[in-house]
Amino acid sequence: MRKAKRLIGLILSVVITAYLFVHVSYMYRGYYRLMSFYGIEDNTLDVVLVGTSITFSSFMPMEAWEQYGMAACDYCTNVHFENSLRYSVREVMKTQNPKLIMIDIAPFYRDHYGGTKEWDDDFRKLCIKYNLDSMKYSFDRALLAKEITRDSGGNLYDYLYYFFDITRYHTNTPSRQQYDNALHDAGRGYEHLKRSSNSVDEASLLEDDGSEMPLEEHQQEYLRLLIDEVDKLDCDVVFFCSPVLFNDSTCLMRKNYIGRIVSEAGYPFWDLSKDVGELGLDYNTDFWSLDHYDCLGAEKVTPYIAQKIKENYEIPDRRKDPAYSNWHDDYQEWINIKEKYRDKDFGFYDAQDCNELFNIIKEIKYDAVVEILNPEILSLMDNEILQSIGISEDKITEKTNLLFIHNGTESTVLNDFRFSGDVSDTVLGEASVFCNESGKYGIYLNEEECIVSSPEEPDADIRIRVFRDGDLKQTICDASFEVGLEGSPLGIFEYYRIK
Repeated sequence: MRKAKRLIGLILSVVITAYLFVHVSYMYRGYYRLMSFYGIEDNTLDVVLVGTSITFSSFMPMEAWEQYGMAACDYCTNVHFENSLRYSVREVMKTQNPKLIMIDIAPFYRDHYGGTKEWDDDFRKLCIKYNLDSMKYSFDRALLAKEITRDSGGNLYDYLYYFFDITRYHTNTPSRQQYDNALHDAGRGYEHLKRSSNSVDEASLLEDDGSEMPLEEHQQEYLRLLIDEVDKLDCDVVFFCSPVLFNDSTCLMRKNYIGRIVSEAGYPFWDLSKDVGELGLDYNTDFWSLDHYDCLGAEKVTPYIAQKIKENYEIPDRRKDPAYSNWHDDYQEWINIKEKYRDKDFGFYDAQDCNELFNIIKEIKYDAVVEILNPEILSLMDNEILQSIGISEDKITEKTNLLFIHNGTESTVLNDFRFSGDVSDTVLGEASVFCNESGKYGIYLNEEECIVSSPEEPDADIRIRVFRDGDLKQTICDASFEVGLEGSPLGIFEYYRIK
């Protein structure tokens, strides 16, 4: 009997040891991660931004590299907790020796806290895993898990679950980002959030009159501990609020209160929310939400932040440093990554049918030139959608081949406009066509090349170019679609980018 018990005990010990070994080894390698921080060479970063999804959707480190030679990285995770910030700072300092750490205060004014009453249990667990799985397995991770378990009212079982479990993770499935935080990432932690078709309601935005609201007791304590943590650092530290919009007075007043507290503690506070007007942000296209940006918004926010850093701190230009030669290679990869993001800015890639495609054109209120290569497409479309962008049913014929759309509301329809030398006035200006002997042709708008095609290109049913303010240099989407005609609505099953 004793031998049987010993054998069973031995088997259980082996199973448990193997279980823990697998978990620990995966976590040590940073297996299920949101960021890419641990894949960066030690002591190569000069600037690290610590924060939430607000931060990693707004700052593109490789854009800062291209413009200033700045070696920067986003050390961020979704719903970054207030108390996680100081542990994130510790993680940064374990492998890097930055000249500047920037800390986003959003977790405090948004009440990112394990004990937040408004969260249901499923969302709370998800947020906890965001925070813990964004750290390597370490003693600090154990301390953070203990704090979060206490804040969320958990028990020993919860603590062990958060500390060891790797089976539950977030639902984000970004096209570029790898979950292994130790793998190489050319984007240096930038993460694009998919654009929503909803624009910002400007009427709901609040004016900042400087009013303050004190933090809750737990927030006060975690802010004090964070300040104590950065007091130990031998580098510059800036607390900042991203250039976000506010429609919640509590968040707005907390932001002002936090700014005063960190300033009194002797640290700079950059309230970039007051600078939104200087950035030329478009509320219809640059925001995924009030405080998250798509890649168009990030392309405006990044140079603004990078320039402010350069003006206030001595951050070296590493572009000619041989030790950073791999950053040049990563930038070339980043260009390809960014192009894929820009292709999907407005959901053209995800449109399930042509009705959705034209609905997007209407919603973004930008200019567009659309070449119709398959006459069946318009005949099968919803007339209400066509009318909403200024196309009446009587204008559509079997020979309709070009649509010129202004701000998603006014349109010019051209029929059989395909011969070299054809010229016509449209709502966007003068349109013309040029063809050469090889069969390649170009559609011109105000004497600028707009859409180009040749026999070598893949078969396409629609070609489209979307741009801002009547300026083709401000092109947002330049693409071709092949459309399936088996049933209605039409399914877009292929997508080609025109180079």
